[in-house]
Amino acid sequence: MRWAVVLVCSVLFAANAAAGEVRPVSVKVSFQERQGPLTIDRMALGQGGLSEEPMWASRIAEIRALRPKIIRLFIQEYVDLLPTPDKYHFGTLDRCVETILKTGAKPLMCICFKPRVLFPEINQDLVEPNDYEAWESLIYRLVAHYRDRGAGIRYWEVANEPHIGESGGCPYRFRPDSYVRYYRRTVSAILRADPKARVGGPALANARSPILPALLGTCDKEKVPLHFVSWHVYSSDPKAVRSTIDYVKDLLKKHPKLKPETFLDEWNMDLRNPRSTRGFSHATSPRSSGR
Repeated sequence: MRWAVVLVCSVLFAANAAAGEVRPVSVKVSFQERQGPLTIDRMALGQGGLSEEPMWASRIAEIRALRPKIIRLFIQEYVDLLPTPDKYHFGTLDRCVETILKTGAKPLMCICFKPRVLFPEINQDLVEPNDYEAWESLIYRLVAHYRDRGAGIRYWEVANEPHIGESGGCPYRFRPDSYVRYYRRTVSAILRADPKARVGGPALANARSPILPALLGTCDKEKVPLHFVSWHVYSSDPKAVRSTIDYVKDLLKKHPKLKPETFLDEWNMDLRNPRSTRGFSHATSPRSSGR
């Protein structure tokens, strides 16, 4: 391990020298302290809701070489799961799921769509379906479909950035009370279809949204299943990333009975304030706001 540290430092020094920047670097490594396993295989990938087509079907071999265990998949309007009342359509989503399975990974299914049948008006403040029984039936059929196909899907995430409206990937802007209702009804349907499923959320863009403490409080008090908590961060500062982890962990200490996994499942640089440091570059990816 000591040689690995020296090698990394040498590579970094060479990269800076090539860029015309020679600066002293101090690295401190402690071999006496242990913080647990690195579990690098938990560093995963994701596919946003940009198209009804499997976006990287021609790159399955390259993705498989990375050996990911989980690939997060947005379930958005493009897949058209409920084209008309009581008519279910899973064929389009099947292609995306099958592409992920071919890589050796399992999908983490992010439920972030509003079928027209149940949400006839595109309005980010109309966040709950006009018929919860029909919504639960759709979610039940969706989960049962992949259970029966032996897809091995474990994780179902309820919503994506549900507190910020259109820019969060789906036209909804929940409040704490409405999200908790939506979560309760959605996970009830998921677990009826597959009692072995792992359910969670709320995949917040800002971990400090009041939605998270409301969800934790309700799940603790009413024993609503919550197997994982998820959130996102948009910062180029490692300390800012760490602060979101500390914040969520501190919240969870107030609810010791819950014991959910924690997923930081979108980890992005601050593209609005890019660093001007030489040698620093970033790649951008477009996002979709649903239908």
